[in-house]
Amino acid sequence: MLAIIERDLRKFMRQPFILVMTSLMPILQLVIVGNGLMGNLRALPVRLVVQDEGNRAVQIRERLMALQTGPKHSLQVQPSADLGEAMRALKEGRAKAVVVIPPQFTRPWRSQ
Repeated sequence: MLAIIERDLRKFMRQPFILVMTSLMPILQLVIVGNGLMGNLRALPVRLVVQDEGNRAVQIRERLMALQTGPKHSLQVQPSADLGEAMRALKEGRAKAVVVIPPQFTRPWRSQ
């Protein structure tokens, strides 16, 4: 294991371009994404399609509603009874996102 690490470090040291790019690219990505997300997002229309009424589905719905009523009012959650209607709203621009809680979402996972 140590031999492999030593070999890779030597490759990095021989090629300064790779060394610069591996340290610069994550920082550049943080700056670009950080600036993109720092804008003021207010009342983004989000459609919520709930096809399951289990505990986890209720928790997700409550957390989305908390974002809607929170101090920044970043989301405007609109329940939709039909996935097709929610997708039409997304395509037409009346919604910016669709959150779907599928049937049997809270069903316990079992390995097969």
